[in-house]
Amino acid sequence: FVLAGMLRPSTTTTTTTTTTTTTTLPLLIPLFLLLSLSSESLGMDYYLDPVTGSLEGNGTAASPWPSLEESFGAGKLSSVQVGDRYLLLDGVHNPSGDSVKVSNLNRDQLDYFTIEAAPNAVPVFTKGLQIQLVHYAIIRGIQATDITVVGHSGGTSHHLKIEGCDVGIPDSAVSGFTTAEQYTNLIGDTKGILTGYATDVEVSGNHVHWRRISIVVGSNSIVRNNLCEHHIGDAIRISGSNTQVLDNLVYGFLAVDDYHRDMVQFYGGGPSYENILVRGNIFFQVHPTVTYQFDSNCQGIGSFDDKVTNFEVSNNLIVNDHWWGICIFHARYSKIVGNTVANPFFPSEAMQNRIWFREPDADNNIIKNNLAFNFNPSSSPTYSFNVVHDRDAEDANVPSTLFVDSANGDYRPAPGGPLAGSGDSEGVPDFDILGNTRVAPYDVGAYSVTASSMGLDTKYKTTSFTPPVDVESAPASGSGQ
Repeated sequence: FVLAGMLRPSTTTTTTTTTTTTTTLPLLIPLFLLLSLSSESLGMDYYLDPVTGSLEGNGTAASPWPSLEESFGAGKLSSVQVGDRYLLLDGVHNPSGDSVKVSNLNRDQLDYFTIEAAPNAVPVFTKGLQIQLVHYAIIRGIQATDITVVGHSGGTSHHLKIEGCDVGIPDSAVSGFTTAEQYTNLIGDTKGILTGYATDVEVSGNHVHWRRISIVVGSNSIVRNNLCEHHIGDAIRISGSNTQVLDNLVYGFLAVDDYHRDMVQFYGGGPSYENILVRGNIFFQVHPTVTYQFDSNCQGIGSFDDKVTNFEVSNNLIVNDHWWGICIFHARYSKIVGNTVANPFFPSEAMQNRIWFREPDADNNIIKNNLAFNFNPSSSPTYSFNVVHDRDAEDANVPSTLFVDSANGDYRPAPGGPLAGSGDSEGVPDFDILGNTRVAPYDVGAYSVTASSMGLDTKYKTTSFTPPVDVESAPASGSGQ
């Protein structure tokens, strides 16, 4: 079987030379061969230089177009095809000083094109990048105050990948701040990466900082391997079903107003969610090495307003001082397994970092192999093999016996301690937060005793984008099957 049609020349570039080789493909291509070609191998490279580029150029490295704002406004991206790469060179790509909106791109295609930083370049958007009615696009390696998918009555954006971007404002922007009002005036209601108006989105390997909310995604989306720091609101917000929050590193919450602060909150996509996986993340409520004037407590992982089904929270480290470590309301056929919820701050008895499936409507759920200060072993969840984190020095399960060195941020289970070998293997992941294979009898919490490190240097990756876990095949049923 062959597919007939005229294909444009393909362009392949190597990283070891500056030579670009163009090869014209034959008119007729066997279908199996066409499907074996990556989308990027079928496209063209176009260079955008805000310093020396010109609309009179042809978009090559020798004759680049100008900034993305100018090039899009002049229609240079209107004929985008699968595999095209728009390579952004150093400089400011919004010379007007306004946010740049790209819209109505690739809407009749079924594979990706890319807008990305050219090798070793830092393209900057001082007022953010907006995306509207764009399909199958990769945004990679840019620096922006925000990246926002804008809604439109004519349809939605879908199949977007936002990878390896630096989003927010620099630390220097808040240097010298002494009042809460200074933070709220500067940060306001900003979101770092906002894709709630899009579906089928992957947000991977980004650094998001100094925003009210770092990342917001809708349905059929993945939030993976991101570093999110310095929030005055939520770190990650999910507003749709079939979503995954995997292997992120989150820390640094500031109390500069009365905003509700959560590490991960499911909100705005109701009245129900299904097929959710939150796994392998590291959450600290404060910055691990720097103290800030308005350092704050915050809630952990929470879904408070909507009904949820097939919801798994597993292999996460949560270090916070608040009511909730993990709290899922209205859950059915869901599980909270293999998590470490720790509180090194030793607060009053009122602030108990709880792991709860909270009524009403909770049914056929599992709480297993977790560490926390408080649980709800009611008739609804199957509660087993959990360890209660004690507070008083004379009790057995205190940080000095539970962890390797929690005083210095090391929450791996102490060899021979209360967490070691105290778990069960049925219905829980057979690997820990770092991907280490668990050995029976399983250890309680996110880490195995055999873990060689906390993994802070591996959770945030800007160069490695591996295929995500399939939500439907993940072990997330309440029966443990």
